[in-house]
Amino acid sequence: MSDRIVDYLVIGNSAAGVTAAEHIRANDAHGTVLIVGREPYAVYGRPLISYLIAGKTTRERLGWKDPGFYDRKGIECLTGSDAEVVSLDPEAHTATLADGSVVTYGKCLLATGSIPFTPPIEGLADRENVHTFFTLEDAEGVWEDARRARQSADAEGRPARAVVIGSGMIGLKAAEAITGYVDEVCVLELADRILPAVLDAQGSRLLQRLLGCHGIVCRPGLSVQEVCGGGRRATSVILTNGERMACDFIVAAVGVRPNSKLAVDAGARQGRGLLCGADLQTSLPDVY
Repeated sequence: MSDRIVDYLVIGNSAAGVTAAEHIRANDAHGTVLIVGREPYAVYGRPLISYLIAGKTTRERLGWKDPGFYDRKGIECLTGSDAEVVSLDPEAHTATLADGSVVTYGKCLLATGSIPFTPPIEGLADRENVHTFFTLEDAEGVWEDARRARQSADAEGRPARAVVIGSGMIGLKAAEAITGYVDEVCVLELADRILPAVLDAQGSRLLQRLLGCHGIVCRPGLSVQEVCGGGRRATSVILTNGERMACDFIVAAVGVRPNSKLAVDAGARQGRGLLCGADLQTSLPDVY
């Protein structure tokens, strides 16, 4: 991959990044626009990943734009691990990609979104069958373990169970997606009700009953204290009340954090997220 000089660099082949690039092109017909993204796909609708697992859509229908979008708009797009931006030099107006190539830009847009927060639970890290549920790659990992759980449980004559840590929108969408593969999905929530940021107590109780009718057991007031299992795979969890629960795989969905490390490492100021002016420019020159 050769070095490039572009007028506009968009970091993140996301809905936000692609929409921004589309509007840049609408306002500047001749400026060069480059989108770079770590995922090896064209932009897709992330909320649809649960429907992919549930068999309600296909990989081909996940696309957020038609296949000819980038060429038609005159937008260059680089995807895959080699295209990940690993460092920014705001003074030199350069971005270094994972393959070592350098992009020199006039203006840069950070459309990197958020990343899943992994809770500091003993034994949770580095397990092959512990997943987040944020990207297409995450969904495919969950899908594979859900099918594996079904096969193993049937062969061993036991029920298959998945544990979901967190009952926010992401956790419940994951639970909905996998309920057709396992006998029980147990959703754990440290708060006193499910979907606590959205529903009051009455609404939460109603939703909990409805989910129970579909094999999704919600247990508010409980979370995982420790993940157990020999080797790389989790086989059970110890809950905060001391109970041990067997499981085939785990989805950790306890929330997200701003994906701001790239900008912060380059010197950007941060509060709860990156600090920006009214024009969305960060504290870095020409970085928005």
